[in-house]
Amino acid sequence: MSKIRYSTVFGIFWAAGACTTPSSNEDDVADITRTTHEWVAAFEANDAARGASFVTDDAMLVPPNEAVVTGAEAIEAWSQRMFESVTVEEATTTVGAVRVAGDWAVSHGEWQMTMSVGGVTVNDTTRYMLVWERQTDGSWKVVHDIWNSALPVAGGS
Repeated sequence: MSKIRYSTVFGIFWAAGACTTPSSNEDDVADITRTTHEWVAAFEANDAARGASFVTDDAMLVPPNEAVVTGAEAIEAWSQRMFESVTVEEATTTVGAVRVAGDWAVSHGEWQMTMSVGGVTVNDTTRYMLVWERQTDGSWKVVHDIWNSALPVAGGS
């Protein structure tokens, strides 16, 4: 997304935020919430292809401590590599808020995940922020995905 388009989209969100409540369109909020839960179910099933179906062709994934991953195909490949070293045993999400402005939306929330890494069970709580774009068929897909762990850094204070 160009700097102008990116700036324009976020300018619209801030302006819309001054004029509307976070759930300005109940049907869109419900669709995005449902889609978020379906996406997490694909993740819980360790299904990289299904997970990639929830993002646009030019989506950007911004994983912590890694380079940005651009494009649905690259995101699917990244997910597949992750599932080769990590087995997701359980994943649940809580959608904190969704703000809709026309064909764009932003959501944030938290998800909890239990995974097996090299035979060791790891529990993580993660915060996320997603930028969504309404597709021509009326569905919503993720354009930008960024997250970080809510757990303290090991050895940190």
